[in-house]
Amino acid sequence: MAITWLEQPSNMTWMRLEADDFGFLDDVAVLRSDGTLCLNQIKHVTERPERPGLSVDDLLEKDGKKSRSLFQKWFQSWLSVEADPAYIRVEVIVHANRPPAENIGCTLLQEPTTKNRSRIAPFREPNRVCKLP
Repeated sequence: MAITWLEQPSNMTWMRLEADDFGFLDDVAVLRSDGTLCLNQIKHVTERPERPGLSVDDLLEKDGKKSRSLFQKWFQSWLSVEADPAYIRVEVIVHANRPPAENIGCTLLQEPTTKNRSRIAPFREPNRVCKLP
């Protein structure tokens, strides 16, 4: 992303690392010149060698009774940001160092039917777990 910004600076307004304003979707935030906010969450997983693929269980697992799953944290963060009129569109991309497991056979990708909704499309990009336009 940083190289893209350097090569085509007019495509991005700003880029921030560890952007706490965006809750749990804070690893890399990019505001594109078209008003799209792109939130990139990086999931580097080293535990669970018996499960080589990142699974739905990994995203829904809770640490304790009162804790929230990764998906819940990400979704709540997205809802907060998506409601901000400063952004024309909000995209969330989850990057992982493991391929998706069998039970993540599809992802939300491309061509939203409204500002807030997406179509389900087949998963085609290795190590790109999810994209919410």
